[in-house]
Amino acid sequence: MPRVSFIRGNYRRANIRRSLELITADIEQHLLSKQPVIKPNLVSPIIQLASSHIDHIRGILDFLTNIYQGTIIIAEASCYDTEEAYRNFGYHDLIGEYPVKLRDLNEGPFENIIVSGGNRKMLTLRTARLLLDNSKYIISASKIKTHDTVIVSLSIKNLAMGCIFSNDKKLVHQGSKKPTDT
Repeated sequence: MPRVSFIRGNYRRANIRRSLELITADIEQHLLSKQPVIKPNLVSPIIQLASSHIDHIRGILDFLTNIYQGTIIIAEASCYDTEEAYRNFGYHDLIGEYPVKLRDLNEGPFENIIVSGGNRKMLTLRTARLLLDNSKYIISASKIKTHDTVIVSLSIKNLAMGCIFSNDKKLVHQGSKKPTDT
């Protein structure tokens, strides 16, 4: 059974690294020969509080580079401009610090998936093939935050919605429903 760890402290980067160190054996067991892909949540290219902080990613990278000896992918499909978010929040600095490659998932390649939408209508969504690849070890570095439609946004939403091509996200994010009188 997978384990989780919680750390309390004042330094985001150190907290993230330490929490991962507590479950190193579990991570190593599942990482094996897979390439790590870190999926941040950069929903806004200008609002840091809505996006994964660079020190969150550094904490993960500090940990991973001790147990993995290859290129680590950081991949995002921002609702707006992924490259602008990478630039504004310092993600390009990671390239000089770690063996990383930044990917904009909105550039593809994609695989179409079909899901059930509202009113039983089937939706075809372009989904980032990278995050569906079984040879990758996906790490959701989500930003825990409230959300206007689903109340809270956590790791699963970061992957489920974060892998969809930005133009298709509006098909799924249909806004909150107004209560009806009964």
